This record gives sequence, C-alpha cells and structure tokens, in this order.
Amino acid sequence: MTTFSQLSGSLRLPRRASNVASDLRGYRLGVSARFATVVVVLALCLAAVGATGISAVHSTHSSLERIYSDNVVTTRHIADLGTRIDDAEEAILYALLTNDMTARRHLAAQVTSSLIPNIAQRVSTVSRLVSDSAVQRTASKRLSAAFVDFTRAWSASATATGTFAARSARAQKLATLLDRMSAYQAALFSTEGAEARTRATNAARDYGANVQLLIAIVGGGLLVTILVVLWLIRGTLPRLLAYSRFAERMVAGDYSGQLQPQGRDEIARLGRTLEEVARRRRAEDDYDRAQTEFSNALQVAGDEPEARELLQRYLERSIPNARVVVLNRDEGQEWLNAVTPVPDGSALAAALEAAAPRACLSIRNASQHTEDAGSERLVACEICSREPGLSTCTPLLVGGEVMGAILIAHLSQLDDESRRRIRESVRQAAPVIANLRNLARSQSRAATDALTGLANRRALEDTIKRMVAQAHRADLPLAALMLDLDHFKEINDDFGHAKGDEILAAFGAQLEDVLRAGDFAARYGGEEFMVLLPGTDAEGALVLAERLRVAVHAIRVNGLDRRITTSVGVAILGEHALDAEGLERAADRALYLAKASGRDRVQMVADETPLAAGA
Repeated sequence: MTTFSQLSGSLRLPRRASNVASDLRGYRLGVSARFATVVVVLALCLAAVGATGISAVHSTHSSLERIYSDNVVTTRHIADLGTRIDDAEEAILYALLTNDMTARRHLAAQVTSSLIPNIAQRVSTVSRLVSDSAVQRTASKRLSAAFVDFTRAWSASATATGTFAARSARAQKLATLLDRMSAYQAALFSTEGAEARTRATNAARDYGANVQLLIAIVGGGLLVTILVVLWLIRGTLPRLLAYSRFAERMVAGDYSGQLQPQGRDEIARLGRTLEEVARRRRAEDDYDRAQTEFSNALQVAGDEPEARELLQRYLERSIPNARVVVLNRDEGQEWLNAVTPVPDGSALAAALEAAAPRACLSIRNASQHTEDAGSERLVACEICSREPGLSTCTPLLVGGEVMGAILIAHLSQLDDESRRRIRESVRQAAPVIANLRNLARSQSRAATDALTGLANRRALEDTIKRMVAQAHRADLPLAALMLDLDHFKEINDDFGHAKGDEILAAFGAQLEDVLRAGDFAARYGGEEFMVLLPGTDAEGALVLAERLRVAVHAIRVNGLDRRITTSVGVAILGEHALDAEGLERAADRALYLAKASGRDRVQMVADETPLAAGA
C-alpha cells in the first residue's frame, strides 16, 4: 500500500504562484492593483501554511482514483471472461448434442474461429492484470492450465461424429472443463474484490487523516482569503460576467445589447471598447444589407434610366437631407445635361443650359469634388458652385472614361460612412449603367438602317406583328403604306450610287418630318420603304400618303437636275388583310398598281378581299 510519505514525495508546487510577481508587473492602476493585492495575500498565506496539506490530499486522491480505475478495469475483464466461458459452453453443448449436421458444423466453426480465440485473449489479459498479487497469480495459472486442457479436448471433439451417447459423453467432459475454468474465474473475481476493498480502506484512512490536517492548517488563512476575494469580487466579477455575456452575444452575431460601463478602470475601458465594437458592427451590418439590396436591384434594372433613378433614390434615402442629380455626357461628349429631375427655375437648371462637360470639375479631373458655397476656392466648379450650401460631385468612371457624374447637395458635412456609401454605390452603378447604355446602343444599331436612320427590315418584321396584335386587341384600324422611289435605278446609273445614297438619306429625313409621333417608318429594302399608321382608317391613310407624296417633291440634292417622286400603295388591316403578312402583301400589291398606273401617285389596293398568311 502507498504510504502518506510516498504520496507526499511527489509534491509539485504550482508554477502560477511562482510567476505571480512577473505577471503583475505590467499592471499599475485600478483593477490591476486589486488583483496584485489579492494574489500577494493568497501567496503568503497558502504558501506558508497549506502547501504540504494540499499536496498530500491531492496525492491521496490520485491514489484512490488509480485504485478505483485499476479495480474497475480488472473486474470488467474478469466478468467478461465469465460471460465468454458461458457462451462457449452453451454453443459447444448445442453443437455436440444437436442432430442437425449443418447446425453442428456451423456452431463448431463458430466456437473454433471466434469463441475460443476470444476466451484465449481474455485469459491472457486477466493474467497480465492480476500479476501483482501472489494469490491471484496462482488462480490465474490454474485458469490458464484449465483453458489448455479445454482446447485440447475441444480439438479432439470438434469434428467427431458418432452416436448421441458418445457425443453426450464428450459434451459432458467439455462442460466439466469449462465449469472448472468458471470456478477459477469466480475465485479471481472474489479475490480482486477483496484486495480492492483492502486497498481502498487503507487509502480512505490516509485520505481522511490528510483532510483533517489540511483543514487544521488552512482554516486560519481561509477566512482572510475569503475576505480579500470578496473585496475583489464585489468590484470586478459582476462587470466581468456582464461583459463576458455581451461578448458571447457579439460572437453569436447579436450586437443589439447595451453595457453602459461605469468608472475609469481597465474593466470600464474594456466595456467601452466592447460597446464601440458592437456599435461599429451594427453600422457595418446595416451598411452591408443596404449595399447588397442596392446591388441586387441594380442587377435587374431593365435600362439605363431605371438604373440612374435607382442610384438617385438609394443615395437620397441613405444620406440625410440630400438631393441627388445624375449628370450625363451626350453621345458626342459635347454637352452635359441632367437625366434626373431638376426643379424648374433653380440655379442648377440654369447652370446646365448648354453646359460643356469641362464645366464640371469632377468630370474634368475624373475624381470626386466637393464645394462649399460659403468658401472661396481657387478654381470653382461652374455646376456645383450654383448649389446652395454643400455639394459633393462624384464621376461615373468606367474603363478610364467618364460617362457623367452624381451631384449630391447636402446640408451638413458628410461623415465617413456617407462618403464611403457614395464612393462604393457610384462604383457599383457605373459599370451597370455603362453596360445598359452599350446594350441599348447595340439594340438600336441592330434595328436601324445606317443610311437613312429609319428602322431596318428586321425591326419592321417585329413591329408590324406587334402593331397588328395591338390593333386586333383594341379593335382599331391599322394602315400600311408601301413607298418606292420612282426611276431610282436610272438615277443610280446616271449619277452614281453615292448620289443615290444621298437621295435615300434625304427621303428618310423627309418621312420623319411628315409622320406623326406614333407612326412607324422603316426601310423595306433598296429604294422601298414601309410606313405603319396605327389608329388610321382608309380615309386618313390616303390623306397622309398624299402628304408624303407631295413632300417628296421638295427633296433637293446637289448635282441632281431632276425631281424626286414616289409611288405609294395603301392597305388597311381588316379590309385588305387579316394578319401582318397579308397586310404587307396587300400594301405591296397596291404599290405595284400605283407604279403600273404611271408612278408618282397614291393607290389603294383594288382587291378588297382580306388577305391572310399563305393566301
């Protein structure tokens, strides 16, 4: 049995006590001084009167734990061995006594391959665990010898056959050997329990004596320690716990709490720091949510005006008392105009009249520009300086090209968050606006005839289908005019194709001047053009066609000594055609009649039988 002197010989003083002085050298005020006082008092009291008792109790307790652990492990293995012996006995008896040859062979194989190796392993484990006791070693040797006898007997009987009586005799012999092993196992179990109780009784007696010694030694210093610790706890622990809970909520993503720290010591400074971190994190989360919402909305903007309006609305909502105007450079980069509403009669509206891009310093320098109406600057912005109070102008910059600017008028100086919001929002919006602008340009070019500026044949095919569908839904008339320049091939042959191109361009411009806002004109191909007149009946279509014919007479081209004329064919949806293709063919047939009748005239289609697709 381990004695008290042996246990106390393993005493190790905690390193924390020896390092207290060096740990506290970095503290000077407030809570630091309190902790230093407490640690000094505890070190003097406990190091002087309690080190030996604490070490003894600790060592004795460790011994008890080892005793208990060893006993539990050994007992478990001995008990498990008994279970394995019982399982083997049951399987062997059934294997030898059953008349089912298949079951007998299966059980015999199971005993040989699984049960006997398991028993052998546990016999070996138990022998190793009880090797420190002479009594248990003797029982263990007997158990091992009985197991050897059993394995030999089983080897001779495992595959044997014979009468039921012969098999019963072999089974009885094997059962006797297993019962002997069970008896030795039970003896080991009983002996282990007795020795464990003896060791535990001795250790518990030593433990009780050590505890009494410790109580006597530490009792005097404990009262002083408690008083000092209470003095420290009263001023620090509640705040530390509150700050710890606050920090845990912050880690979990909850920044809504309030600490309201009091005092000027280190803990109070820690509390104020935590509150500031939470406040900044709340602001950052709000900022991220707003920016994400803005970015997502930008991605689904349908066109450039929608994206610009979204940017204006977002900045006005995010910056208190701000008014936002989006400035845009025109296609030729010559003029600067507002593409979001500006109050009529305002100074900004007057400044933007015929304003060049260089008038805006933000666009000129490709950088953010601020203006204060109350201060004088060496170079003032011609646009921003017209705004009363403060203004901030940020360029819409994409790939080194300035497309425009965002002018923000505000009543007070912008804080860091507002400046950051402006900078990042404009940076997000600029490429989106540029892409939408380029997409609109591409779509317009794809649907426009480069020479005349009118819609091309591709755009005509889409538009006529849409207008026919709208006319059917609204039960309104739709007129189609097919126009052809008379003797255009002769003009090309006599004056060259360049002169012919001039005529086509002039003809397209003349069409746009005569047509109404809702009408649609397109170059059908070569010198043929088509005009769609929504909401126009036959009478109105003839009037407008005649006006077009007369207007063409006014076209003058330098170097051309002959008059330009056109023939016009007219067809009405519902009267001459039922669908878009039929309307197109009816107008073309009317044009053919006009040309056949002498040209330079308007002709309504003669056949009033409505044409449909494929007719």
